[in-house]
Amino acid sequence: MDEYDLRSEELDTIKAIYEDLSIIDTSTQSGTVLVPIVLDGEISVRLEVADPKVSLSTKVAFLPPVSFTFVLPEKYPYEAPPDIEIQSVVLAADTVSQIGADLAQMWYEMKDQVLFSMIDFIQQKTHEYADEISDKTIFCNKQELYEKLRAYDQEKRLDSFNGSTFNCEICQRDLKGDKCVKFSDCNHVFCRVCLRDFFVSLIDSGDVEKVHCPDFQCGKDVLQVREKYLRLDFLGGDNFDFEEFKHKIMTPPIKPDVVHGILGTDAEGTALYEKYSTIYTDHQHALIAKLFPMRLVSCPRPHCSSMIFRENTQDRLVVCRQCGYAFCNTCRKSFHSSSIDCSRKRDDTIYHGIAVEDIELWIAEGKSTPAGNELRCRYGHELLRKVADEYTMDQMFNEMLREESHEFSKCPTCDIVIQRSEGCNKMRCSHCYTFFCHLCSTFLDQDHPYDHFKDRASPCYNRLFQGMPGTEDLN
Repeated sequence: MDEYDLRSEELDTIKAIYEDLSIIDTSTQSGTVLVPIVLDGEISVRLEVADPKVSLSTKVAFLPPVSFTFVLPEKYPYEAPPDIEIQSVVLAADTVSQIGADLAQMWYEMKDQVLFSMIDFIQQKTHEYADEISDKTIFCNKQELYEKLRAYDQEKRLDSFNGSTFNCEICQRDLKGDKCVKFSDCNHVFCRVCLRDFFVSLIDSGDVEKVHCPDFQCGKDVLQVREKYLRLDFLGGDNFDFEEFKHKIMTPPIKPDVVHGILGTDAEGTALYEKYSTIYTDHQHALIAKLFPMRLVSCPRPHCSSMIFRENTQDRLVVCRQCGYAFCNTCRKSFHSSSIDCSRKRDDTIYHGIAVEDIELWIAEGKSTPAGNELRCRYGHELLRKVADEYTMDQMFNEMLREESHEFSKCPTCDIVIQRSEGCNKMRCSHCYTFFCHLCSTFLDQDHPYDHFKDRASPCYNRLFQGMPGTEDLN
């Protein structure tokens, strides 16, 4: 048998043995074999980048294989070695170089067909590498490498799932994974047909909060979480964490792309998904409007009916997700510099449609003077009388609020007047949950509300308990 036949025979044998892992081209006497790195379990992969600072981590069960590429020259196998190349995204560069040198030396020792021996040698090295990193973390200094490892792992997990057989807990049929869906949080598996029918019935009835894993225990767990986080004693507690509440109650149990995939990506499935999203959003808006009315605001543009959820109530900037309009939540106008305190820039020259100057003139001189007669002709006697009475009462009330001897203060967010019956000067509005100072009505940081009373530059420094009922006799 001549050398050409020997080359073709070896390539055909490799193609037959490593069918799913090889690409063989007998016309060019070349090929590539992918040698897997088989892990015993999951390992950690971590991304650390200094500038800009990025820190991510994930678990992977599969790593990209070592690529072994070869070309068989005309005088192979007895007179010339194969041209080889080793590539790997996880093995160190010096390790790859050493493997290449060892493979080249292998032919010089044998001077015969060596491809099987070379592949076996690479397999031994991948096993050694897998054992070496079994309890360690792979560190990446480039995000591209991190994403490549993560994407490969997800692809192989999906391939493994699709090739396995599962029993649907609803219809009790045994089906391949490509006909099923696995919920990542609980690992329960159901067939796509049963899940779609179940979700469609919930969407049609409006019970979109129940669109989650159909397992009984999972449904019970979701119900218990909602009961816990919607209790009034929990919402009103000092340890209430809105970010935790948002994660537990306002975040759908299943990722939107998974729901969309179960319902279908065709026209009918997309319409169902849009219906689900609309109902879910409406339910969330109704819940937030009831529990946290100051976190839900409407877009001020007349043609836009969108409702916007405020992530941070201390930030006046609100951006409508539907039309993109950025506005100030305080004055409801186009957003401006945060240095402009529009909450204090109200139009004090007009009161209920009447110039304040005219109201004060009417109160001072009355209706019998020429100026009073002119005002009566301009606005009407009854309107002037009612507005003047309300203006007088408002002035008296505002004067009372400016005195520190009373127990009333006005919320800087919603302007509701609150009476302090007990406790210190750190106040929380019962309507919008804003933290503010009872003495000066300044916004307080939601995470560190007491810093205002510890700051030596603050006018309320060391006055946390000043005026608190029961401390009158304390020095």
